[in-house]
Amino acid sequence: YMDYRARQKELIQNTVLYAHTTESNEQVFYDLVKYKNSDFFIENPIIEYDTIYKNYKWKVFAVFMSSTKSSDDNGYVFYYIEPNINKTGFTGYLEQVKQRALYSTGVDVNSKDKILTLSTCTYDFGSSIDTRLVVVARLLRESELDSVDRTKVIENENYRRPQRWYNKYGLSNPYKNADNWKSATYN
Repeated sequence: YMDYRARQKELIQNTVLYAHTTESNEQVFYDLVKYKNSDFFIENPIIEYDTIYKNYKWKVFAVFMSSTKSSDDNGYVFYYIEPNINKTGFTGYLEQVKQRALYSTGVDVNSKDKILTLSTCTYDFGSSIDTRLVVVARLLRESELDSVDRTKVIENENYRRPQRWYNKYGLSNPYKNADNWKSATYN
C-alpha cells in the first residue's frame, strides 16, 4: 500500500510503498529480497511503477536495512519514510542511506529528484530485531539510459547495522557516535 501522505496524481518527493514479503513468491514484494545481491541489481536497475495517471521508471540507487525500534539502535530510528526530505536535510538523508547501503550503485541522486521507497520486513538481523529491507530509487531522468555502470557497483562489507546486532556478535559499532538524521515529523 502507498503511504497515506503520498498522492497518486502528482508525485511527492518521497513516495513510499509498503508490502509484505515471505519465502513464498506469492507476496507482493517477494522479489525485493533479490536486491540484496548486487548482481541482481546490475541486471535489474530499473523499477517500473505505474498509476492510472502515468507510467514511471525509477533507477535504484540504494538497498539497505533499517531497524524500526529505537531500543535496537542506541535510541535512534532512521526515518526513511519522510515524504519531504528537503525539509529535513537531503545531505543528511543520503549520508544515512550510504551508511546502511549493502553496496554502492554508482547512481547519483540529488535534492531535486523524486524518490520511490519500497519497504518490506526482513529478518536479516534476527527475529528479535524488527527490521525493514528498503529499496530506494529515483525517477529516471529524461534521455537517461536504463542501465548502470557495473564497475561502480561496490560491496559495502561494513554497512551500518543496529547496535543490538553488534552487541550480539561482540563487535564494536563504527557508527555508534555518528550523527543521526532526524526529520521534523519524527522529533
